[in-house]
Amino acid sequence: MIKLPLEEIIYKIKEKTSLSDHDINQKIDDKLVQLSGLISRHGAAHIIANELGVNLFEAVTGTLQINRLLPLKV
Repeated sequence: MIKLPLEEIIYKIKEKTSLSDHDINQKIDDKLVQLSGLISRHGAAHIIANELGVNLFEAVTGTLQINRLLPLKV
């Protein structure tokens, strides 16, 4: 399973929408309250991205920049 850091999820949401960091974090907090704390902050961020139509795992075509690579945790 590929796990994106929370900061990367927020960055991708921000990049694909017009939401600010504050707005995204507020939506994550609201989702945590709505689901009564049954999910993690990370899980809530995934749900928010999905609700906003943000694809976190887009297929990479063309050139991949080194600064966009994430270390593989084994």
